[in-house]
Amino acid sequence: MNEELKNKETLLSSTKGTITTDSVKAVLFGVAVGDALGVPVEFQSREELRQNPVTDMRGYGTFNQPPGTFSDDSSLAFCLAEALTEEFDLNVIAKNFVEWEQNAYWAAGKFVFDIGIATRKAIRNLKVGVQPEKAGCTDEWENGNGSLMRIAPLVFHIFDKPIDERFRITQQVSAITHAHIRSVIACFYYLEFARLLLFKKDKFEIYKTLQSEMPEILTSQQINPAEIKLFNRLLQDDIHLLPEEQISGSGYVLHSLEASIWCLLTTDTYREAVLKAVNLGKDTDTTAAITGGLAGLLYGYENIPLEWRQQIARHDDIEKLAERVFCFLDNRLSDNRLLDERFSENQKSKIKNQKLEIIKGDITTLTVDAIVNAANSGLIGGGGVDGAIHRAGGEQIMDECRAIIAKIGTLPAGEAVITNGGKLPARYVIHTVGPVWKGGDKEESVKLANCYKNSLQLAIDNGCKTVAFPNISTGVYRYPKQQAAEIAMNSVNEFLSEHREIEKVIFCCFDEENYQIMKRMSFARLA
Repeated sequence: MNEELKNKETLLSSTKGTITTDSVKAVLFGVAVGDALGVPVEFQSREELRQNPVTDMRGYGTFNQPPGTFSDDSSLAFCLAEALTEEFDLNVIAKNFVEWEQNAYWAAGKFVFDIGIATRKAIRNLKVGVQPEKAGCTDEWENGNGSLMRIAPLVFHIFDKPIDERFRITQQVSAITHAHIRSVIACFYYLEFARLLLFKKDKFEIYKTLQSEMPEILTSQQINPAEIKLFNRLLQDDIHLLPEEQISGSGYVLHSLEASIWCLLTTDTYREAVLKAVNLGKDTDTTAAITGGLAGLLYGYENIPLEWRQQIARHDDIEKLAERVFCFLDNRLSDNRLLDERFSENQKSKIKNQKLEIIKGDITTLTVDAIVNAANSGLIGGGGVDGAIHRAGGEQIMDECRAIIAKIGTLPAGEAVITNGGKLPARYVIHTVGPVWKGGDKEESVKLANCYKNSLQLAIDNGCKTVAFPNISTGVYRYPKQQAAEIAMNSVNEFLSEHREIEKVIFCCFDEENYQIMKRMSFARLA
């Protein structure tokens, strides 16, 4: 490792966690060592392994491979990690997967000796031009562990992102091969566990934290409650109290996730965890690889047995890959630290791009010509910003809303109407209806962009020079906040470039998550 990298490695801090090159190595080698331990005995039953348990690195067996050979589990994890050495792009991840299948890219040897059915189908789709997010299997009966086994490196890309963005990215990356929501939930749970391990949390504390928070998070993503209920052994029960007979080593994604958490919680070292996973039988390499990614983070790179690490195929290549992932991450977080330093003095610090301003506060207190209300189609008031505006503005606003609805019936998503500001400091309230998020294929982005453009046009039509927007559709309508912010920023910038009448647009964020997203985006534009 060069001196520059050693200096960087001293401390790589975000506001929530600390990462070194050894953190990345812990995940990559954690996965690969567990995988290699299981390869020689894959498909063996638990009963067979009780007669001859795996206690050390061995070779040959099922696939007749030498000791230290990893399978598709690690290869695809390395393909993902390789894509994280540059700007995040699903197409790069997908390209790496195809290159692995075709040319043994990131394989342990010169050929690919193990590939799952669903993964093979997805790669076939990618080869004929299907987009990565559409390539994966969506059938309930194709919920194998093929996305879960490779997902661990993604924690280094998403760990400092807002929760909605973490879920969205996890879903995208899982969907390259496994798009059913069950596989997505499994990957998301696993990465949230890994993320908290990255922040040095106790494993049982993490387990309880996820039991407390995960159901609400999944519900907020509008996931079928029946799918969430399938995860109850993790989300409600004490899985570590279950006997081994109730833990399966099969290739079903839920079984693999449960087994990995059970192995992690019922052991005290990396060695014990991955050996316990292997000796569950059946999909031995994958169960141990999934367990190994978490155990590596929990116990640290230095506690993965040296004699095992040294036997892993392409050992030096994996070390260099970890260093590349770390270096790219360091550069990204350095930019974030610069942003935090520049805007840390005042929570309402302004990010100006000529006519734009980002603040965190209460939109009902702003003295501007018009504030925009994220209304419902009946203009009847409600929760969130809508309710706050009506409460602060008084009955005069509601009276005008009722008169409008009496004429037009309902206000469609993307359209806007204007009323007086009532008791508000603002002269006017522009009411616009944001789209409900339904997955992104119901013209939600077009409707959301229209909210901003139509509101600004209405402001101009009524002589307004200053306008304040909330974060439209990101509350109960569940629009992913990162995507919504991009649409808001792009729509407003595009409109302002063509209309000089508006002197200032304020994005007034009520919650910290939206504020940080908008702040980062505005800083990126300035840079």
